[in-house]
Amino acid sequence: MAGKRRWSLWPKRIGSELNGVSGIAGVGGTAMGIAGFSILAGPAAIVLTTAGAALAVGAAGYAVWKAVPPVMRKPEDVSGAELTLDELKSIHPPLLKLAVIGPSRAGKTTLKDRLMIRVSSGEKDRTQFVKAHIVSVPTSPPFFLALLDGRGENYSQQFKIAEPADCLCIVIDHNESDKDATLLPNRREKTTEFLKRVRDHLIEEGCARKTWIRILINKRDLWEQNSADDQQAFVDFCEQEVTKWRDGNFAKVVTLARHSNERPNDTAEFMTLLKEASEAI
Repeated sequence: MAGKRRWSLWPKRIGSELNGVSGIAGVGGTAMGIAGFSILAGPAAIVLTTAGAALAVGAAGYAVWKAVPPVMRKPEDVSGAELTLDELKSIHPPLLKLAVIGPSRAGKTTLKDRLMIRVSSGEKDRTQFVKAHIVSVPTSPPFFLALLDGRGENYSQQFKIAEPADCLCIVIDHNESDKDATLLPNRREKTTEFLKRVRDHLIEEGCARKTWIRILINKRDLWEQNSADDQQAFVDFCEQEVTKWRDGNFAKVVTLARHSNERPNDTAEFMTLLKEASEAI
């Protein structure tokens, strides 16, 4: 199918484009209305009517042309590219869509960098806009996926990427810092609030069940420095959050795992999970 177009999407795309040019078409209609109901007569009315009709027809024609579905592309042809969520529809065969969400500074962008086998250069690499990274995961054989990413501070971006995702990775932690091992109660409160809002949004939008949801308790290299009792209390909190996702039937499978972006084995385990999900679609 690569190299062809998904013509079945054309009618819906035309509707969207017509909404975008409705203002231009409206100007043309207004011009024709003025000509019909004003005191203008003769050549002036004809010119105004003709110009208005041409503007309206031209706007509609432009919308129809712009709505032509893009040529389908193979995943390997866009590997390494950053696409919009809409552009993902032009990839065939379809890519597994993975959304990585979580509170700000939980380690989402670093996890993305690990999956893409690149090193984050620091603060400037933090996500600012919603986008889909087309990733070739270096397994044997390699496979491609669309890694959806949005800004942690912006809840609307997190919601937007969670909606279309086949799989959802939720990154949580004990502390905003990537150096401090202290288990902060207010971080748990922020995590609880964030996850509740995501669930509420998915319900409101009537989103389909995910293939799986993986909750990663990130920064284990730090929080595992605490006493056994404090660690267990923190893990118990995380397991309570997992129960909410399971009880809400948000995915076929909901799992919890200790994770550190600084431990290659943890990232490799997550890659294996992704490959299994990709093979299932």
